[in-house]
Amino acid sequence: MNLGYRCNQACSHCHVDAGPTRTEAMDGDTLSLIPKVLAARGLGCLDLTGGAPELHPQFRELVVAARRLGVEVIDRCNLTILSEPGQEDLARFLAGQGVTVVASLPCYSAANVDLQRGSGVFARSITALRQLNDLGYGQPGRGATLAPGSVCAAVVAKLGRYFDEADNHVLELAIAAGAKVIVTHNLADFVRSELRFPELRILTPAQ
Repeated sequence: MNLGYRCNQACSHCHVDAGPTRTEAMDGDTLSLIPKVLAARGLGCLDLTGGAPELHPQFRELVVAARRLGVEVIDRCNLTILSEPGQEDLARFLAGQGVTVVASLPCYSAANVDLQRGSGVFARSITALRQLNDLGYGQPGRGATLAPGSVCAAVVAKLGRYFDEADNHVLELAIAAGAKVIVTHNLADFVRSELRFPELRILTPAQ
């Protein structure tokens, strides 16, 4: 469910060309129908996207209404929204409501992320992931689901010999999930990446 095109970022690869200057958003009357449709149809999941869906003025109201119905809410989150002025309590709100967070980070490389999303976005995104971790996201047994691009529980990845766009999320996934080991044939690219976490070991299958 797209709540609007307003976003705190203006990513060069955005398929809806979202950004801070976009004003298109779902109107309040339409949004107020969503919980009614969820209940009437017996739907079990509400997947929210944008833009940054959290910037819709009725985002939190909608989340609360859906969760009261027992509906799983997925927030497709760009991570930097968590540190925007006025959104400082957003991560705690998401955790308190039991919202599933699908976190977006397009690459393991700080240079690539900042080129696509703007200066400093990579560092802010990692800070946001750690904030979510502290609230239980990506932590086994804590009941908070963090899914950066795919289901995230524990990460032990076997990759091919080429590090392509489909593999760029592996380090992000590993960090968010609290994984201890990544197993890969593509050791060189991981070793050269800007991301450094001493507790995460990069091993070959033979090791």
